[in-house]
Amino acid sequence: MSQQKLINYVLDTNVLLQNPDCLIDDSFRGIINIPEVVITELEKFKKEDNARGNASRIIGRLLRKLSKQGDINKGIDAGGTTIKIIGKLGNGEELLDGWDANDPDHKILKTAVQLQKSGVENIVFVTNDVYLATKAERCGLKTQDLMQEKDEYTGQQTVLCQRESFNYIFAGKSANKGWSLLPENFYVLDEHQQRVVPTLVINQFLIIQNEANHKEIKLGRFDGHSVVALQHENQNVFGIKARNRTQQFLMEALLTEEGEERLVIIEGPAGTAKTLFALAVGIEAKQNGFFKKFYVTRSNVEADESFGYLPGSMDIKFDGFLNPIYDNLSVLVNIDKDTRKKDGKEVTDKSLLLEQLQIEAKPLNYMRGRSLRKSLIFVDESQNLTRAQVKMITTRAGEGSVVVLCGDTEQIDGHLNKFNNGLTYALRCMKGEKLCYILRLNTADAERSELSKVAATKL
Repeated sequence: MSQQKLINYVLDTNVLLQNPDCLIDDSFRGIINIPEVVITELEKFKKEDNARGNASRIIGRLLRKLSKQGDINKGIDAGGTTIKIIGKLGNGEELLDGWDANDPDHKILKTAVQLQKSGVENIVFVTNDVYLATKAERCGLKTQDLMQEKDEYTGQQTVLCQRESFNYIFAGKSANKGWSLLPENFYVLDEHQQRVVPTLVINQFLIIQNEANHKEIKLGRFDGHSVVALQHENQNVFGIKARNRTQQFLMEALLTEEGEERLVIIEGPAGTAKTLFALAVGIEAKQNGFFKKFYVTRSNVEADESFGYLPGSMDIKFDGFLNPIYDNLSVLVNIDKDTRKKDGKEVTDKSLLLEQLQIEAKPLNYMRGRSLRKSLIFVDESQNLTRAQVKMITTRAGEGSVVVLCGDTEQIDGHLNKFNNGLTYALRCMKGEKLCYILRLNTADAERSELSKVAATKL
């Protein structure tokens, strides 16, 4: 394919700051042109101790790595995408009257206009600045903002099954036996309504419809070689039972036997029972002796930096951030409102609840440097973790440990966004790994209340 037929993207600084992985995560397929003035802009933020500074350092390291592979001014191949840095291409007056030629935004725009006037075709100017986008369009450029990640992998897929194969599955389940079928026994319909063998990802869950009657449905999982029966279908855990198919998949992903290791990533809106299911499974697994420890930690905008101003011990400081955990635990057990005595002091049952259920709640930064063997580590609100924090907590897992990352990338607090947070990073990097289960829920899976479902959709 000739270069002229490829899209030539020109990126604004804010695009790289918002998603520093956009150069390599398939956000753009074609040629990515980074104006030299953008490099200068990024350099200003490299020492900042925040998401913007982190993004600057990530981009800097990536560009340095690419530069060692060849001349980045001519373009370096990065897995099907060509990345290049472009400087000033002309001396003409590319901007309209009244626009400051020394303004960094205008310099970036000017570079894009110069590139177009040099004869390069199919230029798309990418910026999240609506005003700069308007100016770019006045200069005759096509524009685009940083779209949400293109990978809409949800961890589940609906497929059709040949009648004979479906009858085999039905018979196997009726006889309370497991079953296994190769992917060739299933199909999806393409845009021309032609049968196509589905592209499956390891540990992807399947909603299997009988081709003769789409209302007849069975559930399965792709183990990397075959589609197999669920092992924990319709199982009741600590009084909690799945209310829909996605929650059945959620239960399957969370339930483990002693000694099993895995990472479970659950992403979705409020009301989809993410936290409730994880706590229920964790409590029962701990009580059955599958894990020596059940840790609960929760990210928040204060978690690692600003506990100090709160009164009391670290446990007291962290307790205020555990109310969402207590809310879910109150659904699982009956909490007596009376006070009891412990070590001669009156305490409420809320403060004894974690101890009674054998749960250890710890601030995120208290997990750093530890090696947690045969432990279940549940991280709530993971969308507020940085990429480094996700790596830190996941690498704490020792032999026989399970890590559960849970959160909603549409409800991010603090300085992160839906592109550069740790949960999104984990979803992107761990997809297709044998020891990783991913489920992305949506508002249709919400079971908290009708109001919660409407609010998650409309607000």
